[in-house]
Amino acid sequence: MTGPAGLWTGLIAAWLAQAAPQPAAEAPPARASSVVSGVAIEAAIEPAAATVGDVLRLTIAVEAAAELTIAEPQAVEGFEPFVLRSASHAPAERLGDGRLRRVSGFELALYETGAFSTPELVVPVEGVRPEALAVPRVGVSIRSVLAQGETEAGLAELRPLRSLEGRWRWQPWLAGLGALAALTLLAWLMLRRRGRAVDAEPALEPHEAALKALGELRTSRLLDEGPEKLFYACLTDILKGYLGRRYSFEALGDTTDELLQALRGLELELETRIALADLLREADMVKFAAARRPRAELENAVDRGVAIVKNTRPRPVPGPVLSAPRGSL
Repeated sequence: MTGPAGLWTGLIAAWLAQAAPQPAAEAPPARASSVVSGVAIEAAIEPAAATVGDVLRLTIAVEAAAELTIAEPQAVEGFEPFVLRSASHAPAERLGDGRLRRVSGFELALYETGAFSTPELVVPVEGVRPEALAVPRVGVSIRSVLAQGETEAGLAELRPLRSLEGRWRWQPWLAGLGALAALTLLAWLMLRRRGRAVDAEPALEPHEAALKALGELRTSRLLDEGPEKLFYACLTDILKGYLGRRYSFEALGDTTDELLQALRGLELELETRIALADLLREADMVKFAAARRPRAELENAVDRGVAIVKNTRPRPVPGPVLSAPRGSL
């Protein structure tokens, strides 16, 4: 980390920066299927045509041999421009022919008009190659709810806060941001005083400093006393600070989408990319939507951060094998 300025800059950037939705030129069919390595995947979205803000139901069904393990579908880089409302995953059921079938459902919404295709999703299936199978993309067309002659400003009341661009109600936000700034500074001073900042020991390697900071965060009072927004702000700043040092780029000021885009050209395992995206999206939900999490989930979030750091730290280079001098044995 780079001190309170770095913490606050990263938090404001994540809060205010928004990714513009990218509608497709023409929406693909609302239902599609594929078969890869003997695994059948079917995706469907209903309704195929809707208005802004309507609930869209995306269903993903996977069929595979009984000896395989079907995991839950995962978004590679988030659901944008869709807004994820909820997700459900039924346990795998055995079919009459002995195969397994697992169905997952996602409730989504869109707040822009046009033709859209679903984001890049994968289904991890243990026992096949590749282990993460792509879900066929399906499409939906979104039309305006406005009557003829009305302007798009009429959509403002329908959109969630995070999807608005340039329509902020600044006075309440400035008060909230000011309070959060004070809390961030207070937490940083507390961590700094007790030697908990990532850059408190410059001699440490990036992954060593990050693991130390995550360990200190896990035992801090933020897990019990909160606020949860501040806990997740510290967690994401630790990870962004580490990834920036690890791969030599400035990451603290990046939004989730900007960070994931910057990591695209790097050699990261798919599972690590997915784990990082999931953790950052979870943090965004807490910071933007004020979602509450029990202590066990906060501890789990730190553990997932630790796993990300361990999976991306430099691999030790094996040294030359030295043979014993002749006649020494």
